[in-house]
Amino acid sequence: MNVAVSGGGKSGLGPSNLSGYLELVGAILKRGYTCTSFDEFDPTRRHLILRHDVDIDLECAVKMAQVEAAQGWCSTYFVLLGSEFYNLFSAAGRAALAAIVSRGHTVALHFDRAVYPDGTDLEQAASSECAILAGLIDAPVRVTAAHRPGATWPAILGASADFAGRAHAYQARYFREAGYVADSAGHWLYGHPLDHPALLDGVGLQLLTHPYLWTDMVKPDRNNRISARLLRRAQVLEAEAMRNFSGYTPESSVQHISGRRNQKRSDASNTKTS
Repeated sequence: MNVAVSGGGKSGLGPSNLSGYLELVGAILKRGYTCTSFDEFDPTRRHLILRHDVDIDLECAVKMAQVEAAQGWCSTYFVLLGSEFYNLFSAAGRAALAAIVSRGHTVALHFDRAVYPDGTDLEQAASSECAILAGLIDAPVRVTAAHRPGATWPAILGASADFAGRAHAYQARYFREAGYVADSAGHWLYGHPLDHPALLDGVGLQLLTHPYLWTDMVKPDRNNRISARLLRRAQVLEAEAMRNFSGYTPESSVQHISGRRNQKRSDASNTKTS
């Protein structure tokens, strides 16, 4: 059975805020589904995996973890170990991980093969990253998920074997034998979750969401949400520079970054209309 790819095409996210997310998951649970972990997931039953890929911001992940915990839901948060967007080893990063784990959620590895040169033993690399992450969260890392597999690693999609001695989110039992829906690129892949054949058939469903798409109070399109996260990151770095470099006086650097971005958009718009 190939449930994952039997859904519809692209679909809009609908109300992409925390209230909309709670409403969506609540509607799935009302159909007899139960939130479960990757370890306990049975693709033949009404099991729901709430999966979150933390691609750009830990603050958004913590917000989502808080609202899920208030509902009594358990989720799995996949974090990047070597991201340029956040630092798991910083005080803020460690606090974010602790906040997620303390609310009953699982933290797992979001493995980015693109950071490794050709010829690297990827299973060994992932095992090493899992060991480091396990040290940060003081718990074993039992599952991984490839970062941007469609672009960097299509062979992993639907593979049956474990990876790095662990389950992975794109294994057949999670990706082919069960339903799979993702909000990647700011829209639902394989159709809207509530319209997916998996729900009609009463089989398992893996629901992948990216916290930054659901927690920022900005314009609902994906590009504005990314820009908001980048601006937030610039503010964090500026504050850190002021704390660490005596005598440093910011020359409106954050505002300069934002202004430069807006100017580029304006220039591009003028070019198109000229």
